[in-house]
Amino acid sequence: MDRPADGGVRWQWLPIVVGFGSFLFPVVVNGASVTVISPSSPLPSVSSAAGQVHSDAAADLCDYLSRVSGREITPGRAAADGSVTIHVGPDAFVLKHVPEVKDLYADGFLLKHLAVDGKHHLVLSGIRLKSSRWAVEEFLMQFAGVRWLFPDAVYGEIVPSVPTVRVDDELNQKHEPHYLSRGNLGMYYFDKNRRYLRRRPEGGGSFGSHEFQTIFSRKDYQQHPEWFAYFTVSESRAQSLMRGTHPEHARLRQALQRGQRQGRWHWDYGNGWQICMSNPETVQHAVAYAREYFASHPDVPTVSMGHNDTSGWCECDLCRRFAATMDPPYTVSERYWHWVNQVAKELARTHPGKKIATLAYGAPAAPPRFSLEKNISVMVTVYLEGHLSLARKWQKKTDSVSLYSYAYGNSFVGFRHYPRAIRDFLQWGHDELGAIAHVSEVGGNWSFDGPKYHYMQELMWNVNADPDEIMWAYCRDWFGAAAQPMKAFWDRLEEVYERRGTRRRFLGYQWVGWLEGHDEFDHYSIDDVRFLDKQIAAAEQAADTEADAFRLARVADAWKYYRTFLLGRFKYTLRQEKIFSEAAESLARATELAEELAQLQAMKESFLRQLRSYPQVNQVVTGPNYMSYFAHVTEFSDMRTMLDGLCDQITKHLLGQGSGTDALAFWRKFARGTPLHQSARSQIFSLNHPVRANLLTNGSFETGDLSAWKTTGELKVTRESPRNGSYAAQGTGTLSQQIRVQPGARYRLSVRGRYAASPETGTRLFSTDVRFQSAGKALWPEPNYRRLKSTYPEGGWTSLETTFTAPPGADTAIVSIRTTLNWPTAGTGTPVFWDDIALEKILNEPEVKQGVLTDEFAGEHIDNSKWSEATAGSSGMLPKVSDGWLILAQRPNATLVSRSRFDDLLSGSGDRRYRLRAHIAVLAAGRKASFDCGIRTGLVPISIRDSGFWFTHVFSARTEKTDLLRTYWHQDSKQLPAGWYDIPLSENGSRDIWYTFYFDTQQVAVYAGFDGYDERESALVGKYEHHMKNIASAGPVYFKLGGHNVKVGEISLLRPVP
Repeated sequence: MDRPADGGVRWQWLPIVVGFGSFLFPVVVNGASVTVISPSSPLPSVSSAAGQVHSDAAADLCDYLSRVSGREITPGRAAADGSVTIHVGPDAFVLKHVPEVKDLYADGFLLKHLAVDGKHHLVLSGIRLKSSRWAVEEFLMQFAGVRWLFPDAVYGEIVPSVPTVRVDDELNQKHEPHYLSRGNLGMYYFDKNRRYLRRRPEGGGSFGSHEFQTIFSRKDYQQHPEWFAYFTVSESRAQSLMRGTHPEHARLRQALQRGQRQGRWHWDYGNGWQICMSNPETVQHAVAYAREYFASHPDVPTVSMGHNDTSGWCECDLCRRFAATMDPPYTVSERYWHWVNQVAKELARTHPGKKIATLAYGAPAAPPRFSLEKNISVMVTVYLEGHLSLARKWQKKTDSVSLYSYAYGNSFVGFRHYPRAIRDFLQWGHDELGAIAHVSEVGGNWSFDGPKYHYMQELMWNVNADPDEIMWAYCRDWFGAAAQPMKAFWDRLEEVYERRGTRRRFLGYQWVGWLEGHDEFDHYSIDDVRFLDKQIAAAEQAADTEADAFRLARVADAWKYYRTFLLGRFKYTLRQEKIFSEAAESLARATELAEELAQLQAMKESFLRQLRSYPQVNQVVTGPNYMSYFAHVTEFSDMRTMLDGLCDQITKHLLGQGSGTDALAFWRKFARGTPLHQSARSQIFSLNHPVRANLLTNGSFETGDLSAWKTTGELKVTRESPRNGSYAAQGTGTLSQQIRVQPGARYRLSVRGRYAASPETGTRLFSTDVRFQSAGKALWPEPNYRRLKSTYPEGGWTSLETTFTAPPGADTAIVSIRTTLNWPTAGTGTPVFWDDIALEKILNEPEVKQGVLTDEFAGEHIDNSKWSEATAGSSGMLPKVSDGWLILAQRPNATLVSRSRFDDLLSGSGDRRYRLRAHIAVLAAGRKASFDCGIRTGLVPISIRDSGFWFTHVFSARTEKTDLLRTYWHQDSKQLPAGWYDIPLSENGSRDIWYTFYFDTQQVAVYAGFDGYDERESALVGKYEHHMKNIASAGPVYFKLGGHNVKVGEISLLRPVP
């Protein structure tokens, strides 16, 4: 399977008529046309080669041809007179009449028409791997106008009406990839059967995987523990493993809990453990695995022998003795590559045409001093500048250096667009390094990263493709009449990226939001914001179809969310001293600045909610750990803390001009629902509580030691020039304390620090952070990380403050202050003096009575003392309260979660049972309507992955006689028996229903009333056993509600008073 000299696609662009529309499609010559399908033609016969890949591709072809033509086409239909036979995959006809298919490179394919014995045949085929899928996709795109954009059943694909599909009778296209293996980027597009990845990802061979975790399994560990590395588990990993619950890891947890840290370790995920590469049995086991792999995958050219991620390299005596056989001793990298060589030698005896694919990553990144076997393919990971030169060094060891890149996506707050840089990177790999594979981690959100998936797939197939043409096609498909302003939008984003400079343009990974060097905002200007605003506005005016407007809105939401960070920087956080100077001038100016910044914060929250409204488009945004990607992005806490600082200045003006009563009156004007409401409540609390306790212990170090603090690094207590009292802390490292917090309460962390000498320009100064846990598990609300921006001259004391709110479910906060810097420029930092560290409450938590929830929605807004918004998962518009109803309008809506917990929902019996009452009604007649209500674990929307109870009421059309009530129970994601019931419509025509549920240790009983709550026997809908063992097994239990086109008059969940 020799690689083609130029690869790519071999045809020219010419116009052809398809159906009733004129498109620009590639053909070979402008000859006579052949009708594949038309309103009056015989239906084509679609046959497929043997095998699941080919039959799936044939079914896919029939599905889309049926949809574009309006006629039903099925695989396997016999050819009628005058019909075209379409061959999907290398069947006997193709192998006989199109023998050149056997010579295609990798998963290349042909689109070819030929006439045999007076009959027309259309060949859509490659010979290897998933080439038949790619051939079908290419045909549908060229000749039927089908497009796959992103995973949405309605707007994510374009399937036009094309009643007549024709091809040129001399059609003969050859498509071959430049990269044999192409990463799918973690941004999958599935068809309705959830099998297909669109736009030719994957390719062939096993590259870029941490394969040790597959080759050496848990069963192997149980039978041959000597195969696994003997190493020391770090304390942080030990703590993480001990918190695990996997039943197969019980012995591992027990050993760690006994204090054991050295041993031959294994856990299921391949991160942090390796194998003993000096044990010859591991070589034989790996060879056996490779031979079995090739037997199951005869078409693939490579098998992965990639080591596991990060650490865990063997420290046993055998490995030490082997390392000592070389002077200087073999490095970890050389021990790994020696092991790979042994596997390669053995495999070559039986599979001379196959290769082993390996990872030059982490400890084994450096080339060894010895030569490699010829059947080893090396993949170099590229995320730092030094890796580019490292890839060139590997050229001396192998004739093909493949590439593993990091093109995130999900580790950046917003856009990261660089088609030309990707084109140049892939050209460099293909043309200079001889790369045959490219794997890339993206895992992004389609609103931000849609073009990246598109152009990277195109360029991995053909490195010589024009990024500008790719982006024009992308914009036409996504945005229709709005293509021109959106092309300008994406071009400007690429211009911003390219300002990073030539040396860094291949390094899309730098610097992600969980690294302290995060710099994604640094290359934007206020002119960029104005220009991008203008393009979005023009596009919103130009979009003229519902589908184009939907797709545009998803990108516009992303931009409007992202711009709040940029404007917050340009207008506020980068001008902090000037802003506070202006705020000090007058009450009016301080109020104006605070209201504008509060409005930015409100817009940020609103557009994030919009992004979460479409989880099929923005799957990462909806994840529970989404905010963890931005752990070191300071803009979240900078803007929030600055807003509270401006409000402090307003209060200072108010107290200077009048009394505390006047100040309280001023802040009470900001009602719930206004952007300044939360900050106003904090000011009212501070005015009413002028003296507030320090929640940290020994914050001023007056004990003369570091008691109460957990420390790392070189820190001590000194009498040298404290800020107050007799002592201060001094040195480098981390101070941290763990404290109890209440959900919904607000806090301020204040740290005073001083550098003995002014740090050099560009030095990262000390930082603070606050992170949260719930029952020992990490929560990921908005980050609270802040870093000191500048120091006072001549060693003066400076202050770093952070304000934050404890998120729903939080019970613990970990407060940390540190000088240390994290990867990849790790270090101890610059020595500092710390003193007067304080954490004070600036707003009390809502008063919550656990096990009780009652709400008749009597106010004008959602009662924040009773409800919070689901912290992750899908979202939407917040429900509104009006005239005694909670209004859940058309989708998408946010899910409300109770602040009260119901961990004991199933603990009562008789009069001590929990009772749920819910009064619901249709909002707008004539539209679909449903109500969802759950009592389940977690703070996310109702999900089958939780434990607990869930019911949904589906309102039927008036022409039907019953509504549908569905109830569900899940125990640790396993579905349990439950009841589905038909609920007769009210005789008086009302669409109101009053539900009552009773829960006890064994059963649930359901009643439905139509004129009020009704618990008579005649109102009993059903009673059944729920089979739950422990509703709180996966964590705290909350009440959740959602729905669309319904209104809720009352929710009550409690144990009734006898």
